[in-house]
Amino acid sequence: MPNVDCGDVVVVLNAEHIVLTGNKWSDKLYRWHTMYPGGLKTRTAQQIKDKDTTDILRKAVMGMLPKNKMRALQVDKLKIFPGDEHTFHAELGPNPKFL
Repeated sequence: MPNVDCGDVVVVLNAEHIVLTGNKWSDKLYRWHTMYPGGLKTRTAQQIKDKDTTDILRKAVMGMLPKNKMRALQVDKLKIFPGDEHTFHAELGPNPKFL
């Protein structure tokens, strides 16, 4: 059923080592509007990575998910960590899948 979210927790480690090909660190722009007059904000991928290393990956996954009510519930199950240390040892189980 599409209205039931019965998926697992996804834990992403070492997000600080993400690689973008070509000149995407300087050329790829993320835009959003604050809903105030003149409130169009633009940041490059490098500026976003400098502020938060996990935000690039989170924005990429958010863009791939369907834009509906389940989106926030699905993104809540995505846990992104910049390094090796994480707090989800119990959720990973005895045989975690490494990609």
